Amino acid sequence: MIATHRGFQRRYFFNPDFDSLTTQDIATFITAYSNGSIKPFFASEEPLEDSQQRHIKYIVGKDHHRWVTQDNDRYSMVLYYSGRCAQSAALMPLFTDLAHELAADHSIMFGLFNVDENEVDNVKITVTPTLRIWKKGEKDHWTQFNFSGQKYDADTLQALRDWHKLSTDEENDYPVRDEL
Repeated sequence: MIATHRGFQRRYFFNPDFDSLTTQDIATFITAYSNGSIKPFFASEEPLEDSQQRHIKYIVGKDHHRWVTQDNDRYSMVLYYSGRCAQSAALMPLFTDLAHELAADHSIMFGLFNVDENEVDNVKITVTPTLRIWKKGEKDHWTQFNFSGQKYDADTLQALRDWHKLSTDEENDYPVRDEL
């Protein structure tokens, strides 16, 4: 069963024995769904063993909250991409270059999240590529940049560098630009 609630599409599995399926089985499932006792299914790849040692984390559905919302000691900059998206492929080298350039800065975590293979509860990505930046200490708020239809070049990379400079400035430690 697929249900849409508050703009999020969620899947719930109903796997009865079809040889003995009754209307009561269906009614029980619907009741359990309605009262919230059935948890939705979210696709996720298995976490990579060596992702902790990399300066760009490959984040999967199962460990998204651990890397992004539970790590309050640093900023989290996550690029949500699709392997089928030409714009994601065009932005990936710039994102990777920035992560390599800022690898020594331990106040920021860079992550990649493949939306084709992974899902996360309460994270709605409607366009790829999307870049979200969570402020350290305030992981319930984020700044989002949608890159749909944009050209990626040195100006994009410079805008991300500028964001980093603003975010690490002691007098102004929050990004003030809403767009790149």
